[in-house]
Amino acid sequence: MSDLFQMSIISKVKNKYNKQEKAWKCYCLMCLKNLKEKDIATVYSYYAHKGIYLIFVKDFSELAKKYSKLFI
Repeated sequence: MSDLFQMSIISKVKNKYNKQEKAWKCYCLMCLKNLKEKDIATVYSYYAHKGIYLIFVKDFSELAKKYSKLFI
């Protein structure tokens, strides 16, 4: 999600939805390993401001399990 090209695509899609007055929701599954609570809040706030909702895990080994639970 820190890739500028990826963020530019997300911004274009978000702007398109806003012009059509449709509800915009974008979710990101992310590992925030070794971050302090203040840093997690900063990251969460940054993405929330862009309309991206984070689903996070504390360790990379949890990513696949969390991902599969999203589709049950």
